[in-house]
Amino acid sequence: MADYRPNILIVEDNASVRDLFDLVFEPESARLLQATSLEESLRLIGAERVDLAIVDYWLPDGDGAEVLRALREAQPHSQAIMATAWGSDRSANELLKQGAFAYLKKPFDVETLRVHAQRALLLSRLARENAHLQTSMQRFGQEVSSWEREVEAVRRLAALPSGPEDTGAHCESAIQIVSQVMGDGVGLAYYAASVAGDELTVRCSAGLGPGGSLPPTLLTDRGLVGRAVEEHRLVTSAEAGGEPIGLGREKGAPLRLNGFAAAAAYPVEMRGRCVGVLVAGCPDASCLARAEELLQSSVGRFFGLAMQNVFLMEAATVDGLTALHNRRYFDLRLEQEVSRARRHGRELTLCLADLDRFKALNDTHGHPFGDKVLRGVAGCWRSGLRKSDFAARYGGEELALILPETSAEGGRRAAEKVRGAIARLRFKAPAGGAPPVGVTASIGLASYPEQASRPEDLVALADQALYAAKRAGGDRVASAGG
Repeated sequence: MADYRPNILIVEDNASVRDLFDLVFEPESARLLQATSLEESLRLIGAERVDLAIVDYWLPDGDGAEVLRALREAQPHSQAIMATAWGSDRSANELLKQGAFAYLKKPFDVETLRVHAQRALLLSRLARENAHLQTSMQRFGQEVSSWEREVEAVRRLAALPSGPEDTGAHCESAIQIVSQVMGDGVGLAYYAASVAGDELTVRCSAGLGPGGSLPPTLLTDRGLVGRAVEEHRLVTSAEAGGEPIGLGREKGAPLRLNGFAAAAAYPVEMRGRCVGVLVAGCPDASCLARAEELLQSSVGRFFGLAMQNVFLMEAATVDGLTALHNRRYFDLRLEQEVSRARRHGRELTLCLADLDRFKALNDTHGHPFGDKVLRGVAGCWRSGLRKSDFAARYGGEELALILPETSAEGGRRAAEKVRGAIARLRFKAPAGGAPPVGVTASIGLASYPEQASRPEDLVALADQALYAAKRAGGDRVASAGG
């Protein structure tokens, strides 16, 4: 601070004394602020930085003690020298107790004034520098703490386990980690792309609270999410309530971001394809900058890597049309579940289903309508499952269900329940005016260890039971061995 030039406030109603101060303090060494009254001095204290005040005790509209009090309250690092021709040692001691640096009686020695002023200015400067240093250290400590939280978040994101059976938990854990770094008040939702499809669906969320909500499914044609996907970068909106987050699946209706004043959308991409978008809703625009910074930091990048792992795992294990697990993963999972049942001495039931007269439905209404029906049946097939149950598309219009720790009788009850739910489904026919279209399913069961002890034998027996159900007219459940 070699160019440091202090401000010295002179509070003196005597013009000749003010002229003396002009001689004592050269303009290049200090900037003098002149006040002739209490009112004027208070105005300057409120408007200017004051490093040193030299104050006459007796003023036309008050006394120097009032100036001293105002200075200590407004600028605690400033120093004050009290000067008067009238006064006593008692009054001097009172002013020193109130925080005055020195008390000089007029007429005072110029050199004594200069020495006191130099020492007071040095003390004021050191106090200001110390306060600045403390503020800088506090800010640095906050930055270090924030950096440590970010590093810990990155470490936890990198350490997340990944496997085909826990992609949902993987996503939930990842977004909770990001939410903890973001802090209170920020709502997060991750919209994931399906393996095949142009819509995004919420996979996990955190921090939304009772007042905030996000649409569950959206298209990527417009809105905040649409811009992020199109521009391949993080985009923000300081008026989340005014800009749609995206378009709804039905009729392309704009979907709003409710409960938040600002938002950011961060696309997760892999080989040029968007596999998901992380949406952050903020309570105010000032919070948006912090969210933007974090999403573009290592935290955002490692969250993106975690979601890429989820996408790759699901691409390898999930059927693109029905969102059920695929045949390859079904074969692996059945082996694992039979092995687990054998190891722990538990039961297991396998269900295989086939849609009745599905070829005729395709021939009548077209394959796009058949795909729609298959997706609807798949949703019904997996609804109501326990966390341990496993649903898959076995092939074509055939579906599979693995029910761990379930007896043959328990498996039949579960199969009857889902068969009835499928039979109640109705789909709007593509031809205008045509009645709604229904569909039924035949289901075959086989149980471990009662009917088979090997995975391939379970499949063969369940398949035989399935075709027995179809030969009996369909829309029914049949068990291996009758």
